[in-house]
Amino acid sequence: MTFVLILVIGTTLSLIAKFIGIHFIGVFITLLGATVVLGIITELLIRFLLSSTIPFKRMFWVFMSSIVVFGIGCATTAYEVTRVEYVDKFPINAKLETEEYIFDMQDNLVVSIGSYYNLEYVVDDTLTDQIKVNVEYYDDYLSMNVEIFNKYLNAYSYVPWNKTMNYLDLLKDDLKDKVLYNYGDLSYVSITITTSSSNIETLKNNTILEQNKYEEEMEQESYYINEINRLEEENYNKDETISELEDKIAELEERLNNISSIVE
Repeated sequence: MTFVLILVIGTTLSLIAKFIGIHFIGVFITLLGATVVLGIITELLIRFLLSSTIPFKRMFWVFMSSIVVFGIGCATTAYEVTRVEYVDKFPINAKLETEEYIFDMQDNLVVSIGSYYNLEYVVDDTLTDQIKVNVEYYDDYLSMNVEIFNKYLNAYSYVPWNKTMNYLDLLKDDLKDKVLYNYGDLSYVSITITTSSSNIETLKNNTILEQNKYEEEMEQESYYINEINRLEEENYNKDETISELEDKIAELEERLNNISSIVE
């Protein structure tokens, strides 16, 4: 029943998609045929379990007709899919936006920006006490947050609900035109840090030291975890050995008692 419900929902959604301009009639025909086929199978099982009369002739012809409809739908879908063009680049309607942030320079400041962002340093020796951060991204599909927390300069992106809907609207419009783009590229973010050359050197050195510290802590954590596991396993083996010895002693004591009772 669950599969029937899923197919009914899928068929309904494909019909709605047709009405809003996404013309993939093959998907609708395929889902419709599959729904009827599964419906007939479900009806047959229910009638069998209830020991009800089974109208074989009617069910056979409906089943075979649905198989034909399903096959036609698959062929139509394959044809429609081949007509969809894939373009490995940004969607043509996507526009890059730039935001600028100004922060005071700190001697212990660490750049904590993920390697999945495009990060670049630009020298401007007039900025001795400040750093300027320019962030370039697709504002219609991403939100950015850039801040200094404690000693860390952080930048991270996220997709709020309203911008998720923008993705769906973009996909809907592109499907109407039978073209798909590389939507993963919409997560592209480019970050440029502009400050004096000495500040850039300080930032890079602080970041390297922080990374080395993090790697050392990870190595120590891994060592402690492995050592704890080793000691726990060793302790378990000792407990197992003690338990085996206790069982052996109990068995020998029982035999001894049996011998003693016979002697008596």
